[in-house]
Amino acid sequence: MPEKVAGWILDAYAVREGMAVWLIAEDGRRLRVTEKWRPRAYLRGARTEAERVAKWVESRGAPVEMERRVKLDFMTGAEVPVWELRVGDAAGFGRLMARARARFPSPEFFDADIHVDRLWFYETRRHPLARVEAEIGGDVLRGMACRDSIWDLEYDLPPLTTVGLRAEGPEFLHPARGGRKGGLEVHTSDGVRVLDTGDQTEILERLATLLREHDPDVIVTEHGDGWLLPVLAEMSFRCGVPLPLNRDEAERARVSRAHSYFTYGRIMHTDETWVLRGRLHLDRRNSFTIEASGLDGLYETARLSRIPVQTAARTSTGTGISSMQVARAVEEGILVPVEKRVTEEFMGGDELLDVDKGGLVFQPEPGLHGEVGEMDFASMYPTIMVRHNLSPETMNCPCCREDGERVPENPSWVCRRRRGLIPRVLAPLLERRARCKELKKTAPTEEGRKRAAAQATAHKWMMVCSFGYLGYRNARFGRIEAHEATTAFGREALLRAKETAEDLGYEVLHAIVDCIWVRRAGARESDFLELADAIEAATDIHVSIEGVYRWLAFLPSTADARRGVAQRYMGVFAGGETKARGIEGRRSDCPPFVRDLQAELLAELAKAPGPEEARAVAAGLGGRVAEAVARVRSGRLRAPDLVIWGRLSKKPEEYTRATPLAVASGQLVARGGTLEAGERVGYVFGDERPWAVQALPDGCPYDTERYAELVLKAASSVLWPFGVTARSLRAECGMEEARPVAGQLELAFFPPG
Repeated sequence: MPEKVAGWILDAYAVREGMAVWLIAEDGRRLRVTEKWRPRAYLRGARTEAERVAKWVESRGAPVEMERRVKLDFMTGAEVPVWELRVGDAAGFGRLMARARARFPSPEFFDADIHVDRLWFYETRRHPLARVEAEIGGDVLRGMACRDSIWDLEYDLPPLTTVGLRAEGPEFLHPARGGRKGGLEVHTSDGVRVLDTGDQTEILERLATLLREHDPDVIVTEHGDGWLLPVLAEMSFRCGVPLPLNRDEAERARVSRAHSYFTYGRIMHTDETWVLRGRLHLDRRNSFTIEASGLDGLYETARLSRIPVQTAARTSTGTGISSMQVARAVEEGILVPVEKRVTEEFMGGDELLDVDKGGLVFQPEPGLHGEVGEMDFASMYPTIMVRHNLSPETMNCPCCREDGERVPENPSWVCRRRRGLIPRVLAPLLERRARCKELKKTAPTEEGRKRAAAQATAHKWMMVCSFGYLGYRNARFGRIEAHEATTAFGREALLRAKETAEDLGYEVLHAIVDCIWVRRAGARESDFLELADAIEAATDIHVSIEGVYRWLAFLPSTADARRGVAQRYMGVFAGGETKARGIEGRRSDCPPFVRDLQAELLAELAKAPGPEEARAVAAGLGGRVAEAVARVRSGRLRAPDLVIWGRLSKKPEEYTRATPLAVASGQLVARGGTLEAGERVGYVFGDERPWAVQALPDGCPYDTERYAELVLKAASSVLWPFGVTARSLRAECGMEEARPVAGQLELAFFPPG
């Protein structure tokens, strides 16, 4: 007899006959069931072409059902006849479709390159970690209904059991780069066990026993993708000790290769990924989403995007918003193109200069100010995309050539008759983020407030990418005209905000894309709130008060002290909270000792109630800087205080100049390591050369004067607005004295070079 089971979806992945689904039942059982399901692709072309494709797929061992369907064209919204191919090999669907597209170029393929695990969630309108009621017959899933929605603001997560795995040693060192590889730490609900007997077989047997005893739903690792799980798997094979990392013993973990990629002007690197079957493997060191918003943010992203949790942890937030767009298209019967098919319309050089301006920035004058309010447009670009109906198919539509909404400073227009896909996806996400931001303040429990904050952070990153993907050259739902229109409406809104503020007697000190800083003598928080309401009325975009500053300093360019920098400032809000952008302590290449000193100086300045009082405080901080310089010169700082992190822009062997980063990466390669473009390398300035922290010889002296200069530079940045010059600091610190003998570096946890 079929059994009714209430619980949650933990994991789902394709097998030949359909989808293997792991459920966490309310009674505590972990169940693996299989749902019979055939993924589908669509072809537009002659029947004979579709039949050739179907026969070729069948010749590869996958049965195919072919049927005539009517779907919607994305750009025109018109109904179009297509051939539906339902493929009876879910696990091989992606590979078969990729080979079919290469072999048969004449028919147009749609929905054919969607990852099959996501396609199952899209078609069934389910989502990861969904609360469900399932009907099960043996190990077959006969039916399943969701009992919650991705748009539920408060939802119950399954009771997940967790085991953590990490190598002993400093947290900031990658074990594969020569960091200390001591014992294996196993974190369970019972505490932490360290497996370090020296006998690999015994370590594996004890780890296997712990995994079977605790039977975790989630294995959380540090460097698990790029080092720990590959090492454990190799040990398991060599020693002949089975290691139950997978809960599904009939399936193998899915391993994807490491790769480097270019995004937002930087080279990034992703380690190889180990996706388990029946459990969730989450590597804290290989997940931007976990780093930015924690596990609560990851679970929110997976639910909203319908991307399986392990995959959502390792993909970009842009992939999440793109998945939401594809999911909406599949639900509405819109054909999803395999490749971007909309090309940029031709423009002359002058026209392109007028149109492609990006966001608007008012450059600040360097200096110190009081009575300053900072106001932010809430989710400015996504809001503009929703309010003005900006989407690829709504730009320059033939139906609204005469009466469409005109784009400022741009020859384009926007459709008034058809609601775009992008606004349909973003509108509920904007509403959800606003509600979560409110819950950050009003939720009755601390846990609820933290969860809402994590969810709001996840939403922020998804919406940031929603704008970027509009102009991304490979985005299937992207179009550069929509991207340019968004920035045009944004510039118009910021200009209206500036004019509104000036009409009410405020001086605009600075503005950048979606933020504006204004000052008026005697203005209080209530006055800034009234100004925010006036700007909101003028722009039709919600404006929030980031804060009212006791004092705010715009800092000059490090190259030219007369020139301000858009994102280089620091200040203290009325409540005592500090905010800083662009200073040394915010950079990843700032040594921790220098970062801590700068934060300490800023904390002292934050105690001052206004600009003049802050000047008095700053005048007395030279001694604190002198103490820091003396500590550096003593030679007694430890390597973790001095390490500088850099990101490789190319492979180590491709560097032609001996930069510190190139030298350090070369040392790691010489020790047998491998490095790729986009990976981060930590190094310390020795007295003669830079050293990668993992290759640093025991007792190696560090360059005291170089680090003293870094201290002086960081101190000067935060004290300059208050009249403390670098020259006076240098004199107080004795920086004009002869260079002393370099001290010895204490390396308690580093092995000899």
